[in-house]
Amino acid sequence: LMVVERGRWWLRGEGNEKAIEADRKYREISPRQGFYAIYMAHNHQFLSWVCMMDGRREKSIREARTMIAGVPKEFIEKSPAAIDGYLPIAYEALVRYGRWDEILKEPEPPATLPILTAFWRLSRALAFAAKGQLDDAVKEQAAFREAAAKIPPDAKMAINKAKDVMALADHVLEGEIAFARGETDAAVRHLREAATLED
Repeated sequence: LMVVERGRWWLRGEGNEKAIEADRKYREISPRQGFYAIYMAHNHQFLSWVCMMDGRREKSIREARTMIAGVPKEFIEKSPAAIDGYLPIAYEALVRYGRWDEILKEPEPPATLPILTAFWRLSRALAFAAKGQLDDAVKEQAAFREAAAKIPPDAKMAINKAKDVMALADHVLEGEIAFARGETDAAVRHLREAATLED
């Protein structure tokens, strides 16, 4: 469902909404889902991402939170490494739409979720930079780097190595802090490096 033709995000959104509705009906027939509950939550993650790309702020944030709420707590406790890389979706949606004050109210994740913790620190640093609170941004940047260093080297975020994603994120953050300082050339250099890493 994530494969899209250029610019036709609304079509993928419809597909994910149909999948969510099909899962709702299935739950009525078979309330106990076990591992399939993770796949059902994944539909909300897809929809959140599609809405991010399509400019639908409220729906994107709502679906991200629905995705996280849909992952059984016992699964997170028993298999944190398996789900850790998928849980930052809410931070991604909040950052995408510049919901800085909401980000700064988010509670710290448990230590058992190192990827989520690093993204929490990252989003806080981005929020402080955007708000012009540069001392706080730099402190959170250091905390982000410390949190990213604690991620196991083999940890994945879907098909990507978490360490690679964190290296990209580090350049984005460095660029945003530089931009907030008025250092445009440095900001562009770091953001281009992030784009190169993403490619």
